[in-house]
Amino acid sequence: MATNRQLGEFDIIEQIFRPLSGQDGLQLSDDVALLSRYDIVTKDLLIAGTHFLPDDPPDMIARKALRTNISDIICKGARPAGYLLGLALPRSCDADWLQQFADGLAQDQQAFGVGLLGGDTTRHAGDGPLVISITLFGKMEQGQEPVLRTGAQPGDLLAVTGTIGDAGLGLAVAQGQLSVAPDADELLIQCYRVPVLRPEFAPMVASHASAALDISDGLIADAGHIASASSLSLYIDLDKVPLSPMAQTWLSTQPDKGSALATLASFGDDYQILFTASPERIPALKSLAEEKGVPFAVIGQCREGEGVSVLCNGKEITPPKRGHDHFVED
Repeated sequence: MATNRQLGEFDIIEQIFRPLSGQDGLQLSDDVALLSRYDIVTKDLLIAGTHFLPDDPPDMIARKALRTNISDIICKGARPAGYLLGLALPRSCDADWLQQFADGLAQDQQAFGVGLLGGDTTRHAGDGPLVISITLFGKMEQGQEPVLRTGAQPGDLLAVTGTIGDAGLGLAVAQGQLSVAPDADELLIQCYRVPVLRPEFAPMVASHASAALDISDGLIADAGHIASASSLSLYIDLDKVPLSPMAQTWLSTQPDKGSALATLASFGDDYQILFTASPERIPALKSLAEEKGVPFAVIGQCREGEGVSVLCNGKEITPPKRGHDHFVED
């Protein structure tokens, strides 16, 4: 019998589906599952109107779909190896649209060294949206194991690659909700449509990080996933969160800096690598990152306790929103 009981996305995972998972599935506590000690797999489902805009260019839709999965693999310290593709197509998708979609896949297959292994395609009988399902396999280098969410320790530092908030601003620009600057708007939209990944950082994660994930639900929310999986608390200093010049321009127009920084840190779709590492590991990481041209910033630290504290100007604040949950209305 149906009820009116409503659950959030992570409540659904924990209460409904976790009992179906075993050791290889890591009790559904991570972005990946273990196929062997060195092989991992991930799956992401993308729906038009939820994960991308229905009128986004087909090649960019394809690249985002593939990159969201590749991001799960590289943040574990692995390299992507191949993928399965499932498509549920709306009736409006014709051969020209599909060719552009395939061209986008081909572009990123070459960029990231992956190939299509198989899949399935169907078409909606009615007016259903485009649905993309990708299952992507990854492989660790010999002698290294994937870096899970569970390994953070009190005293470890919290760090993030790249910059935060550009994709969320880009979505708002694409939807006509704001304009940052004429020369910035198109770049921000591009950040939303095609996330910038850091595959060259994967070996550094494997060698030095104690826990890691990619930022898909928002920096604050995803930091909470590490805290929960590792059974500790952590704090984030918003003043240390790296921002692009475009995000800084937007920030300068906001009346409440703390609330605005928290908003940037709660946007999803950044797909940067959020990781923890012992303080002793940070100098070696910085040296390697500089060699590869991958920026990262230390933004907080792990402590005894539970949950995530958010600081701005040295004071704890309450963010208006911590991140995205598909099953909770904004």
